[in-house]
Amino acid sequence: MSFDAKHLAVLRRRAERIARRTSEDDGRVISALVCSFRVGREVFAIDARALREVLPAQPLTHLPDLPPWISGVIQLRSEILSVIDLGVWLQVEGRDTPSHLVILEGSRGALALAVEEVLGLRPLYEDELIDVAEAEAGGRPAVTRMSQDLVSILDPRILLKREDLVLE
Repeated sequence: MSFDAKHLAVLRRRAERIARRTSEDDGRVISALVCSFRVGREVFAIDARALREVLPAQPLTHLPDLPPWISGVIQLRSEILSVIDLGVWLQVEGRDTPSHLVILEGSRGALALAVEEVLGLRPLYEDELIDVAEAEAGGRPAVTRMSQDLVSILDPRILLKREDLVLE
């Protein structure tokens, strides 16, 4: 299933509506609306506010001498983006071929994350989040929190600032 900007906006509105209703019903505090996706056998999520769009995987341009976690680059509307294979970068076991690109937007530009399956948008509540140190996250530098159902929450600010992920 591919998500373009229109479908993503519809999903975001639905999730916000569901989150408001649930929050009003039980008084829980929503920490963030996140986009969740699967890489290997693991589920990750990222704050939807950092999301520009989700696309089906695109043909890549491979460049010489790149780190193994940078699959290549794509041209998206006249912009060149690094494509990060999250499975390789985070050393996830049981990886499969990525089927989607999750495009993040930051102050330094955009970055594409190659993921195997996009699961959708969902609210995360404060009472279901656990702060984790990098050591507890298996040495994964961008994982700063986990949900009680073992979804690893990636911090988009960390991803977008890392020089080993963004090609200049």
